[in-house]
Amino acid sequence: MASTVPSQTSENESVEILRLKLALAEQQAKYDKERDERASSAREREWEIERERIALQAQNNPLAPPSNRAVSRTEVHHLLPRMANDDDVLGFFHAFERALQLNSVPKSDWPLYLTAQLSAKANRVLTGLSLEQNQDYDQCKRAVLAYYQLGAASYFKMFRSLRRADGENYKMYNKTAELSQRRPRDAPSIWVP
Repeated sequence: MASTVPSQTSENESVEILRLKLALAEQQAKYDKERDERASSAREREWEIERERIALQAQNNPLAPPSNRAVSRTEVHHLLPRMANDDDVLGFFHAFERALQLNSVPKSDWPLYLTAQLSAKANRVLTGLSLEQNQDYDQCKRAVLAYYQLGAASYFKMFRSLRRADGENYKMYNKTAELSQRRPRDAPSIWVP
């Protein structure tokens, strides 16, 4: 009988050791799970901070793409072309519109930029318009083009009068493409007789 008691004691000890190992493994698993949750929440916090930092940097960075930030009037104003001479009015309007489109300026704001970029002669045309008409870009543009008499007929006449200069080859003679690009949108194509 004395021999069974020690084996039972060693068996009880091994069961107790297994229970302790199991409890230790459960504690370790619980600790690992909590550690992973803390690390995950810390990564989420860092990600949120990084997103906010990028958003603030995009708002304050003037070199950020225009689609990611609001465009201020002073930033765009220096990028716009000025109407220096009155012989290329339609070219001015194409460059002006393109600069505003590239800077994502809403079309309703275009009249705010227009008057400062026009020549004195073209500005006199706009002073003859009412305040409501001055707030519509298309009406302002039509009035200036009408003043300079730049319609389909005038561009067709310019196209017909083009001649190749002496010493100019046909590759250099690119004026027809230039006129074709600058014709009024309502004018027929210059290639149709």
